[in-house]
Amino acid sequence: MEEGGFVDLALSLISHERLSNGVQVCVARGVHNGTEVGFRFRLPPAWKQGTLGDTGITTYQSTLDVESVGAASDDFVAILANLYGGPLRPEKMAPSTTFTAISLQGIPAQLEAGSTKIKLFFEPKEDSDEAYERDYAEHYLNIDFASRVVEFHEKDPEYRDAMLRALSGVEQP
Repeated sequence: MEEGGFVDLALSLISHERLSNGVQVCVARGVHNGTEVGFRFRLPPAWKQGTLGDTGITTYQSTLDVESVGAASDDFVAILANLYGGPLRPEKMAPSTTFTAISLQGIPAQLEAGSTKIKLFFEPKEDSDEAYERDYAEHYLNIDFASRVVEFHEKDPEYRDAMLRALSGVEQP
């Protein structure tokens, strides 16, 4: 759905598993215009606690992996590209993309405890400032465990192509 110029997608949290090593594996799926879309994401067990500037808001930082589940993930990236309306049109999701993740609400290591809002940062490992600036992206991943909803929310339209490159592994055209 597009609201106020932003492209935000809501999917269902169809599975949540806590592995013996504490890693949480979640699968989000939904249907957009009759096409099934989705992805898997992994949250590590350890998150570094911090504070957001002078706000006093407690945050937790780690990394988070967004992974392909096959055709539904490929369709997720393709539909996202279509909704974004830019020149980049990837057809496949990369097997896995690692993001730096900082919670803005909730405790990611305890998804079952309530609503968790996570800001994702894609920080490419590029040598040049220009390449880094081009490929750097931010997004939000919100998980409402009780409602079984996963939201993939756009932070800023300027990150659209960079986010598509991050999720698909597609190089700059």
